[in-house]
Amino acid sequence: MSRIVLTNGNKGIALVLLSAASFGVMPIFAKLAYQGMDFPQAAEVKTVLAIRFAVAAVCMWVLWAWQSRTKNTGSRKLLNLKVILPLVALGGLGYVGQSFSYFTAIGIISASATGLLLYTYPILVTVMARIFFGEAFTPRKMAALVLATLGALMVLGVLGPLLGFGESSLGALDPLGAAWGIAAAVIYSIYIIAGTRYTAGIPPIFASAVIITAAAVVYTVWGSISGELRLDFGLDVWLWATTIALICTVVAIVTFFAGLKLVGPSRAAIASTVEPAVTVFLAALILQERISAEQIGGGLFVLASVVTLQWPSKESK
Repeated sequence: MSRIVLTNGNKGIALVLLSAASFGVMPIFAKLAYQGMDFPQAAEVKTVLAIRFAVAAVCMWVLWAWQSRTKNTGSRKLLNLKVILPLVALGGLGYVGQSFSYFTAIGIISASATGLLLYTYPILVTVMARIFFGEAFTPRKMAALVLATLGALMVLGVLGPLLGFGESSLGALDPLGAAWGIAAAVIYSIYIIAGTRYTAGIPPIFASAVIITAAAVVYTVWGSISGELRLDFGLDVWLWATTIALICTVVAIVTFFAGLKLVGPSRAAIASTVEPAVTVFLAALILQERISAEQIGGGLFVLASVVTLQWPSKESK
């Protein structure tokens, strides 16, 4: 009987897939949390995200304390304003803006559509890298951009009408929800561009702990001042919000960085394309969401664009 030997590459891919699945299930858990709440939408979003980031922050600091004790991480060098302030800004502005937009979209449109719209961010990052850093815009990147654009239009259900056939499903999708979903992708792209600069050379767990803590503080203060931080709900909401914190935040982040270390950014990015597929599959299975054939095709186009963008070239081998 042959034995399956797990190489570092296999372990890395497995960790990235676990991370992608953990991120992919987040819209499902958010929908389930919202079902147990009878508050205005803004209160639901701020409450769930305040719990998510508060619980995740505690876990990340525990992980960092363990890591800094077992490894020589140079913790003292990290405790200065030049390191901390940019991370606080990333969390308090970027992560808050992205998460609020994303969770607001989840409350308006389907989890499937939200997940697919968010996953246009790799292409947006490519465009922004060209604008801000002057990165070469190769034929491969152009092809990926075309695929992603067509895919996004198909997810929105507007490609057919633009080409002169069929009726737009954007009304059914809800333009406001779609706008929030697109905003989440745009803000996430800016967050990644900024994060690439300000997290360079900083241990990922420490950076994540600071960023998540800043987001937790902002949501707690924002929700309290606006009167939209509500805790009068059942145990089911606590369960789903805590699950989002533990599975969709802590596990997702830790396993991604662990896998990234073993397989590198390109292979990790390709493996991560299963994330929206997980969202769509579980949304249909658990939430009984329906997605049109055009939207399925659009999702495949979006995934194809990411694979096209990240697939290792001959030059990189």
